[in-house]
Amino acid sequence: MRRKKKTTRTKSPKISMIITIRGHEPLAQSTCECARDTAGRDIELIVVCDGQRAEPWMSGVADQVIELDRPTCPQRARHEGIIRSSGDLVVLTDAHMRFSDRWAPELAAYYRDEAGDSALGCCMIGTLSESGSPSDDTPYRGAALYERMIARTGEQLAMVARWCPDNQPGHEIGAIMGAFYVLRRAWYDAMGQPLATGMGWGCDEERLSLTAHLTGGRVLLLPDTIRAWHEFRGAPRYALDGDHIARLWIERLKLILALPAPQDYVQTLATHMAGSRYLADVPGVIERARAEAARPAERAWSSKLRADLWPVVSERWLRHGVYDERPGPGGPVEHTTTTTAPAMEQPSHAAWPLVRIRDVCPRCDAIDSFRVYGSRRDVQYVRCAHCGFRGRRKLVTPRGVQIMDNLALLIST
Repeated sequence: MRRKKKTTRTKSPKISMIITIRGHEPLAQSTCECARDTAGRDIELIVVCDGQRAEPWMSGVADQVIELDRPTCPQRARHEGIIRSSGDLVVLTDAHMRFSDRWAPELAAYYRDEAGDSALGCCMIGTLSESGSPSDDTPYRGAALYERMIARTGEQLAMVARWCPDNQPGHEIGAIMGAFYVLRRAWYDAMGQPLATGMGWGCDEERLSLTAHLTGGRVLLLPDTIRAWHEFRGAPRYALDGDHIARLWIERLKLILALPAPQDYVQTLATHMAGSRYLADVPGVIERARAEAARPAERAWSSKLRADLWPVVSERWLRHGVYDERPGPGGPVEHTTTTTAPAMEQPSHAAWPLVRIRDVCPRCDAIDSFRVYGSRRDVQYVRCAHCGFRGRRKLVTPRGVQIMDNLALLIST
């Protein structure tokens, strides 16, 4: 008589879904009810009220309702939900969403069989029409990471995630985006809890994505059987005061300062960001970012990022150059010029042409390519990093002086 071989099956992870609410969210209750109705299995539903009182309906739908005394914005609110969750898998989402049927068992099976322990994921995102019906005409498929960017406002940013239509379900991508993010709770703790020190909008997708890339993990676009739809039009418009706007910049500067990249590369990003109008007009932002970057809680996360993985991440996942998304005749333009023509012979410093901080190089058409290598009281001498073209930059305004002070602060050790 043959003895049957006993087989063991890996247990599917328990799922905790965290929904953060701030301000008036007209779709919050229907979002929570939809999460329950479509899950197809038991999930732990956690609602985080970011600086406001809980509403009566929450106790009847959610397993936990967390009230934060003051508004902290999504990063910290999500962190507060994560550390109180009991699931193996954590799903972070917004309060104006709809979800595909049986998303929870599909997600549990995918992470059990294919994703692995160190995978960070997001799903394809559709939109809801005015009648509330889902539309898949233009689904969003995660994001790509841009090294430098000139935003629609004209401000200069670095390490920015933007939607990428070329990403394919089930494949690795540059960055998560779309407000349905999945991670393992054990991975979050092992990585120093990346969102623990966040206190502003923006940069949570980039911070989590770069954490995964720079610690040997993967960033995945989930299979198309796991879907969500975002009510963009129904999302509330928050009134941001000056400190909240400052936090947007502080979080991004902290990310730049934490990169385990060569110092000259960090200087390139710092030079780009130092020219932003906001940093020149509002004092104290860079000092606050540097002070927060030195705190133990921030170091607990940044110390996990591996310098030996930076070359691979830079080559595979970063889109280098400057991406200009300001509206224009031809739409957004990606500048990746790498011309290395010989330097133009010019007789003296006084004869060099004048350039401005956002000028296009007249020789190779590169944007934001000038690097400072010498200065006097009212003028700086610059060279194009791509082709060697040389010019002068006058510093005759307080804003020009502030830009250079910001640059010195950013790249100082």
